[in-house]
Amino acid sequence: MTQRTGQLLDHTGQLLEDDREFSEPAPPTIGRVQSAFSTLRHGETPSFSKKSIARATIYGALVVVLLGTLIYFSPQFGKDTGIVWGAGGFFSLILLVMGIVALRPHEYSYTGEKGIARFYFSGSGLANLLAREMKGTTRSTGVFLFEQARVLYNGSIRHYTNGIYTGTDTRFTWMDGDGKPLYTLASHYYSYKENPGPEASIHFFRAAEKVWTAWVMEKHREELERQGKTGFPLRTGGAIFLTRHGITVREGKNETEFLGDSLKGVTLQQGQLCLHRDGEKAGLFGKGPYTIAYEQIGNVQALFTLASETLKF
Repeated sequence: MTQRTGQLLDHTGQLLEDDREFSEPAPPTIGRVQSAFSTLRHGETPSFSKKSIARATIYGALVVVLLGTLIYFSPQFGKDTGIVWGAGGFFSLILLVMGIVALRPHEYSYTGEKGIARFYFSGSGLANLLAREMKGTTRSTGVFLFEQARVLYNGSIRHYTNGIYTGTDTRFTWMDGDGKPLYTLASHYYSYKENPGPEASIHFFRAAEKVWTAWVMEKHREELERQGKTGFPLRTGGAIFLTRHGITVREGKNETEFLGDSLKGVTLQQGQLCLHRDGEKAGLFGKGPYTIAYEQIGNVQALFTLASETLKF
């Protein structure tokens, strides 16, 4: 494990706890470190967390109880013994798979001025290997430099079952100028109030978006100064163009302009970018703001910040 020098912030902006350990220092290529975090504390096993072991143990115990119950009562099943054992084996397999999925290898990550880095601690145990394979880490680990990408799309989906919150899926995808995905961060977390625990991956994702926004904003600002406008692509085709005097939304053959006093402000509300227009009124028959889904807009945080800065909202 490496010896950290100096004080670092974690991905939520708080001082990083002293007992967090890292396998390697931040790669120099990502520039000055903005935040860092490790799920491994001093004295813990580096292969996978104690919580994961506990989860896997619970699922394993359920399998043992299920099979033990089948063995004990099998003489009473008569001619249906084969069917019952088949069903029991099927559910046992499901529980074993769930136990493997529950395994979560420790990870550490950094955000920097020029890129981000995320790694899993190495381990020779079978459980650690299975956990890393089940988590699909091939596209979400390693070093990613911002200069490789052109745009970031991100969004989240809150899931409900019978009106009860069951978790949130998030996905952050960086793409090049041709629309090819370069680096993807995706996770699922459970937090009804959108404040997951400190070890949730979403904090790294949000910190990564923050440093990316700071980096790409300079590119958009330079383009605005040089050409008088800068564009933010839409997933559905078209783009949003910011000029020194307003915003133009181009979707397919449709083009909507918000120039001068006709645009009263730009806000982010409930997963939507809202362009507030002159004469806007609330209510059933009112003319509300022009809205575009957050996840459809490339570099949406940069657009929001630069629009507020340029148009003086």
